[in-house]
Amino acid sequence: VQQTYVSLRECEVVENHILRCLESNSPHVVTKGLQLVKEICLGGHDAFRQHMKMHHQQFQYCAGWRGDLDPLYGDAFNRKVRELGNECVHILSNGASEESK
Repeated sequence: VQQTYVSLRECEVVENHILRCLESNSPHVVTKGLQLVKEICLGGHDAFRQHMKMHHQQFQYCAGWRGDLDPLYGDAFNRKVRELGNECVHILSNGASEESK
């Protein structure tokens, strides 16, 4: 979160790393990326949230995530991706100020 306040360039580095995570086929990697987006949107620099809004289609894709079923846990990991995807879409569309209330 603090890295987004250092400079605009550092903010872009964080954004690019997270967007690469969201392109993964692994629900574990996508979940971690979405958790980062959620935390940084709530506590990071406003420029980060504005730049993430430009990639809203990627978060909508995560909200409708359909991955392979895990032999032991079934759809639990995929459901977590969908839940976090919905939360990120909500945060990006409504703003972090409403979410923190």
